Amino acid sequence: MSSISSNLDNTQRFLTAALIVFLSIGIIGHALNCIVFLRKKLSASLCSTFFVATSVTSTLFLIYDIVLLVNSLHDHALENANLVFCKLCLYLRHVLLGTSRTYLIIACISCYIYSSRHTRIRNLFRQKMTLRIIALVPIVWMIIPVYIPIFSSIHHDQCRMQSTVVTLYHSFYVCFIFAILPFPLMIAFSVLIYQNLRKRHRIVRPIVRKSNPKQKGDQNKNLHGFHRCDRQLSTMLLIQIIVYISLTILHPIHLVYNTLSSITEEVKSNDRIAMEKFLTFMTSDFLIDLSNAVPFLVFLISHTFRKELCKVIVAYLC
Repeated sequence: MSSISSNLDNTQRFLTAALIVFLSIGIIGHALNCIVFLRKKLSASLCSTFFVATSVTSTLFLIYDIVLLVNSLHDHALENANLVFCKLCLYLRHVLLGTSRTYLIIACISCYIYSSRHTRIRNLFRQKMTLRIIALVPIVWMIIPVYIPIFSSIHHDQCRMQSTVVTLYHSFYVCFIFAILPFPLMIAFSVLIYQNLRKRHRIVRPIVRKSNPKQKGDQNKNLHGFHRCDRQLSTMLLIQIIVYISLTILHPIHLVYNTLSSITEEVKSNDRIAMEKFLTFMTSDFLIDLSNAVPFLVFLISHTFRKELCKVIVAYLC
């Protein structure tokens, strides 16, 4: 093994061990997210409901990925020795990732609906419909990637999809379903949310000025509180989207490149193989895992979230 290959392998092992610790902390963060967003002040928002759903799914993903990462530290990975684990390994990871990302997209849509000043638009999402959507999303994602376990098998002590056509399809499918489709939707609805908040802020003020002084004070307090909470939820969502896009955009790009290079190039040097293996780890494991572990840190920017979190901590300590 050359020095480059050895250094990259050692670096990957170190980052894997560090990532396991960080993901464990991320699980605690997601648990706190659920507790805070289920509190009365924030639970009224549909956006909070999908934040909770995303946190639960991300927690399951982090637990599952910790198992995969611990397994990868061994010289003989389980997916390369056990056919059942080989077929389920990528499939379950794909289902959990797809479910979590879908909840994030629907959170954008729900925040847009919730921020609208039109009653008809706000009535599009009811509590029963929200719960049905949350239950339906993972079922859909169990069906969409069903081709993964069908075409995955162990070949030369490596778990992979055997068909070149399926591998190429999988690469472009991941690029479309996890980048081309969700990113524009997230950005578009984030812009719409911002516009709704600006419009509502301009419209409510003239109405309040016509009220008597006591009524004006009450309405100002209610409107300002509602607007501030709604605005902070939207800000948290926007920043989470920016972090998500920044950390996950390289995965589909590298996957397509890696698939095309494996088809067009027959012979690669050991250093080239080691570099591509390390880049695959960074884009498909390390950065994606971080995107699922950092939402708690993103939510800490919100004054309302920090205030509710402090109440939870004080109530627990007392």
